[in-house]
Amino acid sequence: MRSTSLIHGEQLEFRTQSSDFLDYLGQRGQPSTFQDVQVALFSRRNDPEMDAVGIMLLRAGIPYIRLNVDELLAGASCQIVYDAPAGRLALIREGIRSEPSVAVFHLFDTAIYPHGMDARSAASWHYAREAWQSLASSVGRGEAAAGVRAINSPAIVQRLTRLQQMRIAAACGLRTPRSVVVSEVADGYDALGVGHIIVKPVREHFIELSQGDEHVLFGAFPQVLHWPSVLAGERTRDPVLVQEFIAHQAELRVYALRGEPPTALEIRAANGAFTTAYSAVAGGDVLVTATELPARLAMAIAAFMDMAHLDYGAFDLVRETASGDPVFLEVNTSGGWRCYERLLGSTDITRRFTSYVMSAMRAGAGSR
Repeated sequence: MRSTSLIHGEQLEFRTQSSDFLDYLGQRGQPSTFQDVQVALFSRRNDPEMDAVGIMLLRAGIPYIRLNVDELLAGASCQIVYDAPAGRLALIREGIRSEPSVAVFHLFDTAIYPHGMDARSAASWHYAREAWQSLASSVGRGEAAAGVRAINSPAIVQRLTRLQQMRIAAACGLRTPRSVVVSEVADGYDALGVGHIIVKPVREHFIELSQGDEHVLFGAFPQVLHWPSVLAGERTRDPVLVQEFIAHQAELRVYALRGEPPTALEIRAANGAFTTAYSAVAGGDVLVTATELPARLAMAIAAFMDMAHLDYGAFDLVRETASGDPVFLEVNTSGGWRCYERLLGSTDITRRFTSYVMSAMRAGAGSR
């Protein structure tokens, strides 16, 4: 069976329920208010960020509905009508129609499969995935004033591959690691002339399998390699992104909303320099603090958001050990923040994201 050296069976198990936070109807128990729904959150059951945003929308008295991709693929709980010429989205439940003015996309990824399908059911499942992905990509494309305002529409996000990110970052004045795409990892050493590299998939690659009551995530994770260790490993002929490894003692996680000042966190290893792949995971081995960005860096990130047409992005950068200069690695269009808020005892990023959604809602209501 064909395989690549990057996919090596790592797993992450998701909880199958999203705490007690479902949607406006579930919270309030008032189906008659369905026509007042103003915000649609396209997400998944395991999404603590949208859990928190939903709570703040409720506190502000804004009715919303949560549409989770894993539940939609299993059988939608409401009808969806999308008027393509007008760009208008309508949701229908129990005969009651609502027309949200804002659609938020966060972790709405259709790379999810049930476990152990035969060929016929696999074809049907693939059709359902493609249909939902096509609809999600269409929402927000319309130019009509009546169209729904999409925050991080998949039509925009899907085009922003890692390679495109590197080009946009360079155009905005952000320093990036030297990078090449090769079909044989060993060629990356020769092309870059370094002995310490990080290997990534050319674009994000995860597949989620439903196994009983559990959701298990399989994916291709970045790997740090040292010459000549790559020669002893499994070989691949599939294109991979190879970058020089930037020695660093601190990582920057920058949360950006288009048109607003970014929020920055500095993440340091508790025991000195980072030696593994760039993966700032909040836990006992890292120290997280809020930090201010230099004006030039903040302006470069704002320019990136404009050039990429992003509403929201979680930027990963590192501070090079030798110079202290920030180096751009990538931007995650569904990057999480709740793990860091818990460490800091803050809800600042959640509040700013919710305020952004509410501003988009008010702007949409004014144009109708």
